[in-house]
Amino acid sequence: FQGEYKKYIVSFLSFVHGEYASYYLDTSLELLYAKQGILKENAHNVATESFKTAASKVNKVEETAHNAATESFKTAASKVDNVEENAQNVATESFSTAASKIDKVDGDPVLSSRHVIFTVFEPENGAASNFEFNNYTVLEAIMDSTVKLLHPDWCVHVLVNDDKIIEKLTPRLGLKVVNYQGTTPTKRLQQFDATYVSQTVNPFWFEYFCMRRWILIADYLEQISSNGIPVSQIFTLDDDVVLIKDPLLVDKSVDWIGIESYSIINGAAVSWTAQGISSFSNFLLDSYSSREKLAEIIMMYGKLVKGCARGDHVALIPCFIPEGEKEFHTVYMSDRHWYNIWVGMQPESRIRKSPESFDCVVVGGLGDKNFNFIHKGSDIVDDKSQNEGVYCMVHFQGLYKKYIMSFLSFVNGKGSSYHLDTASNLLR
Repeated sequence: FQGEYKKYIVSFLSFVHGEYASYYLDTSLELLYAKQGILKENAHNVATESFKTAASKVNKVEETAHNAATESFKTAASKVDNVEENAQNVATESFSTAASKIDKVDGDPVLSSRHVIFTVFEPENGAASNFEFNNYTVLEAIMDSTVKLLHPDWCVHVLVNDDKIIEKLTPRLGLKVVNYQGTTPTKRLQQFDATYVSQTVNPFWFEYFCMRRWILIADYLEQISSNGIPVSQIFTLDDDVVLIKDPLLVDKSVDWIGIESYSIINGAAVSWTAQGISSFSNFLLDSYSSREKLAEIIMMYGKLVKGCARGDHVALIPCFIPEGEKEFHTVYMSDRHWYNIWVGMQPESRIRKSPESFDCVVVGGLGDKNFNFIHKGSDIVDDKSQNEGVYCMVHFQGLYKKYIMSFLSFVNGKGSSYHLDTASNLLR
């Protein structure tokens, strides 16, 4: 298990010693699947429970949860309290209660109708033991950097489901932290929880979160809008995207308010209007409303890959041998595939462009080239690039997330240059 693959040793040894009935290791995609042979009755691991059992536990929260976390969405939302002028961000409040208080952040009225939203997910009780999730230091640095760049022109929000993350992010000025873990799901979320069927090569819980987050964000935005907060522009970001410039500088020619969605980095950086993200959420719900409809869409638009993902991964369409092939294949759909279908239904107001057409340089993913970043006035450019384009965002996906801290140090003026050799995974 050389290099980065060393992280799989512990789970593989568990399989060797009989804790799993089977163990599938796909190192070509750096995905790891382990199917439990025996499920403990009291297990709380979402990855090993059936979807309905796991989903049913979402509604069970302690009465002592943070600030009315057990109250219904509408009841909690109706409690509009005054935020103290010295409040730092009401970080420990429940989803809808916090949403109802967003008329002020840090004592100042929220005047901007532009909103940047992060959604941070922490799996339950070690469900993602084979995956590296939230590094709190990196997460704090991303939030600090985003707020520093965009506040007060943008309101920056982060929706979280983990007490430790809430505690870490609480002191940050200019950041709206919303706890959604203890709230009763909205009607749309309840509908999704009841009808979602996994068909993915990723772990069940991971794809479930990726799909569900769009509905979560859409309903949150509807809530703050109903409280009188203007919502004209929305920008959703993954927590491994570093913004260097205002995201709207990507395309200076477009009427951002006039389009429903604009994909900049697949799933990781997307612009929306409130109507657009609500429309996409309804499209997902409609597609999952019928298993027959769902299977038809997946077979038509899904991606076919070699190998046989089993168990919770593919609960709708089992792996099969396609005509003319000799090996089993799996057809799967990610939220990115669903988004592309939705965009194709109305391409004039739902935009996907080639990164080469952007007005600033967007690094959608690392791993295939090297970079030699330098400061040029207030801009960051590549010293060795003939393009001489100004960089506006970089996506540090997967294992490259470890470079975020040192890159942010460079962005903030510590060092005149920064060489990132992602082609050979070396950093100097």
